[in-house]
Amino acid sequence: SPIALSIEEMVTLVDHEILSIRQAAMGMLDSSVSRVRAQMGVGVGAVDSDWDDTRAWAFAYFREHFSQNDWTPGLLVSICDSVKEDVQRFGREMITRHFRTEDGGRYRVELSEHPSTDLQLFVTNYLERYASGSAQRITDLVPYFRRVLCGVNKGRTTKRRILAFMRCEVEGSPE
Repeated sequence: SPIALSIEEMVTLVDHEILSIRQAAMGMLDSSVSRVRAQMGVGVGAVDSDWDDTRAWAFAYFREHFSQNDWTPGLLVSICDSVKEDVQRFGREMITRHFRTEDGGRYRVELSEHPSTDLQLFVTNYLERYASGSAQRITDLVPYFRRVLCGVNKGRTTKRRILAFMRCEVEGSPE
């Protein structure tokens, strides 16, 4: 019974090596949406499963059952922190889908720390709107700029976007 298990236990079971156990746990989570909503920090762990079927189910589950009000920037960034590319892609999708203007600066800062070239490119979407015109915000991004611009044979589009942003900033401000 899903009532007898905690959300944490169900999330652990959706990552079990035996398919039938994973499927049973998915069914339990399907009937526990309100409980997962109350414990999103735990429930969202299902998206980072080692199993492709579980990740696919979890992506659909969170797309279908949860709205902008259920997501915090911290939760969305934590999804992007996964080492799995499909999980990072899902995190970027959810950030884009549930984006709130007031959180743009936080995404700019927290996602800029990620080593993934895909996320480094994603951050360039926030540079002009959330860093432009502020010497302090640009200074805060120096480690990001170094990481991207010093990368050898990778991130060409990201580098191009950063250099265009920097060129505009230099032309627009003596600082």
